Amino acid sequence: MEESELLRDEDYHALFENLPYPVIIRHLELGRYVFVNQAFERAFGFPRAEILGRRPDELNLCASREIKERLVQKVQKGQARMGESVPVRTRDGRVIDCTLRASPVVLGDSILIVGILTEPSEIIARV
Repeated sequence: MEESELLRDEDYHALFENLPYPVIIRHLELGRYVFVNQAFERAFGFPRAEILGRRPDELNLCASREIKERLVQKVQKGQARMGESVPVRTRDGRVIDCTLRASPVVLGDSILIVGILTEPSEIIARV
């Protein structure tokens, strides 16, 4: 069996959807979020409908302007971000310090930034 036959598109969606960590995916060129999983919704209180199709600056998820600008510069340079400490704002305004593990992923003609937020026990407890 060929590798391409092992996982279909819906399998990849199910894989990301069911990860125990919050996942958020953004289209690099459009700058808009195209996916969040259930763990992200539960951990940060944002319904999927409020995230999808919006830009990071519209949502103000990153509670630090300096860190947000640094992350944007790294993305624009095509640098993978592994283990960045990021203060994430929840829907109710609380700030949770997270570790963002993110990397650009080429999918067809598009580049997606896949981010997984890990580590704080508060996130894991809410998921």
